[in-house]
Amino acid sequence: MVYSYTNLKYYSGGVEDVAGDSWALLPESLNSDTSSSCPLLRAYQNPATLQDEDGDCESTASVLCHLPEEHRLRLLGLQEEVTLYPIHNSLNVFEDGGNYRLIATGERVKLENVQSGNTLYERVSSSTRQVTGRYKWILPDNTENNNKNRSEVFLTLTGCTEGQFTCSDGSCVSLEHVCNLVNDCQDATDELLCTDRTFLPNTYSKRFSPSQGTNEQTLVGLKITLEQVNHVELTENLLKVVLRLDVMWRDPRVVFKYLQKDAAVILPEEAVQEMWLPCIDLVTAAPEYKSSADFPTMKDKVVTATARTEGFSTVLGHTEVKAFPGAFTDLQAARADEIAFICPLDLFFYPFDVQSMVVVGRHSGGVCWQVCKMPLRLTGPVDDATWNATHMSTALGDHLTLTLLYAHQFAVRLHPDQETAVVVVKLGRRYDAYFINTMLPCMLLEVIGFLTHAFPIQDFSNRCTATLSCLIVKAAFFLQSLPPPPAHCTGTTTTTTTLINHDYKHHRRPQISGTLPKTADPKLVDVWMFGNVFVLSLIFLAHVAVLHVQRRSETSKNTPKEGCVAWDEEVTQQGNGYRLARFVNLVGLATSMLVCIMLLSGIGVAAARGKMAALLL
Repeated sequence: MVYSYTNLKYYSGGVEDVAGDSWALLPESLNSDTSSSCPLLRAYQNPATLQDEDGDCESTASVLCHLPEEHRLRLLGLQEEVTLYPIHNSLNVFEDGGNYRLIATGERVKLENVQSGNTLYERVSSSTRQVTGRYKWILPDNTENNNKNRSEVFLTLTGCTEGQFTCSDGSCVSLEHVCNLVNDCQDATDELLCTDRTFLPNTYSKRFSPSQGTNEQTLVGLKITLEQVNHVELTENLLKVVLRLDVMWRDPRVVFKYLQKDAAVILPEEAVQEMWLPCIDLVTAAPEYKSSADFPTMKDKVVTATARTEGFSTVLGHTEVKAFPGAFTDLQAARADEIAFICPLDLFFYPFDVQSMVVVGRHSGGVCWQVCKMPLRLTGPVDDATWNATHMSTALGDHLTLTLLYAHQFAVRLHPDQETAVVVVKLGRRYDAYFINTMLPCMLLEVIGFLTHAFPIQDFSNRCTATLSCLIVKAAFFLQSLPPPPAHCTGTTTTTTTLINHDYKHHRRPQISGTLPKTADPKLVDVWMFGNVFVLSLIFLAHVAVLHVQRRSETSKNTPKEGCVAWDEEVTQQGNGYRLARFVNLVGLATSMLVCIMLLSGIGVAAARGKMAALLL
């Protein structure tokens, strides 16, 4: 028995169940020397039946293997598909009509050149003596090809019809069932061959984009997802973010295999290495992050293919496939990584500033705003790709967590030059804590300073002491640090204690003034600190002015005058001096309060204008 159950079913005219049962019965008496008869399976077409009979052993194989002349076999894997037909009155001999002849014997199956008779390829018969299937064929070492090394090639001999897939054992399954994570072939080859998802022509070059250097450049879509903001280094003008970059394009040169419509399929790394991939140059990234978006060289990228049309049945190489044209298949490469960008940060409105980071690509409580340009430029051996304006988008990661900042805006737009993609990241600084630990304590100290104007006019000592105390407290507040370490943290030995104290000295929490960005330019918080000190200084000057008025009044009182009653003169001078001191005290209070109101209003207006200006960028 050297032919398949599928071919027998075709020959019998469609009696599948009977043929299946009969084919499973092996002729036990073939190896018996005492028996002269063998099970015989005859096929009748009118009506279509199969009949079990006993007959001569020599005629059994002829009945089972004799095929009608209209039946055909296809040989896949050569430069072109070869269709073979059985030769009349010849056992297991097939020809294509003048070029190829297939001969199946008990031990070997060979493919000959009809005209010269030379063997082109041959293989050893399988243990089941199955003719059809996918096997490794050998190019024999003969005089015509004169090869020193015996080359090998995979060829598929099949009797499957169009829309079917030939398993390596010769059986047939529907192409719709290939690569569906279910073993439809008994040898599972319908799933094992799924690793090869692409077919590249011999003229394919990954140095060129799909436009192949023509004027019509390849359009590349872009999607950027902000996954996390890891660090903002103010002194070094660095912004470290985790970005997920997704680039999308189509490559009509590639034929894809075994896809599903509107379902993304991950392409194997071996196939991706042979394909053209977009390369993005991070112009303003720190030197060590320059290659973070170089898709052709990165190793942990994920490339998927998504078919947008129904596939069609065809033959690629030695296998029937369901093919999908690259012109209607979306390719997407994705990669997430931490990238540090060099950004010139403007901290004048700190801590109410708005940081607007502009990511440029070519081919934020309260708010703190900055402008940072991070170019993403499409590069390659040939400049034949550009950004696709209709397929550019941004998104915030599902697990984006920011403690000091918040994402106010994350958008992308295409520059008018059509070569630059601008991604705007506006991060707002949460400044609620600044009200509690910086602004409210300062305002409370100012209120205490204002209340010193209610002290008795003559009580300069207490008025001055309270005001200076507020100034000292404010200075200490700006320079405060952590208290000594708690007792339970102290080591039990001299060595341990020394190490702990040394570590504490070098790792104590920074002072309030030390937590501010170290920049040479003034900031709103600096204006706030100076304004608070200035208001308390005005209060102190008002108290000094009151004291000066009082002393002048006392000096005038002690100077004798002619032509007046001493008692009346003293009472008049005391009254005038008290009224003047009280007037100076009220003027000082009003002046300091006015300056405080102007300070608060100026800070608020400046912060609002800075935020608005940043939002309009």
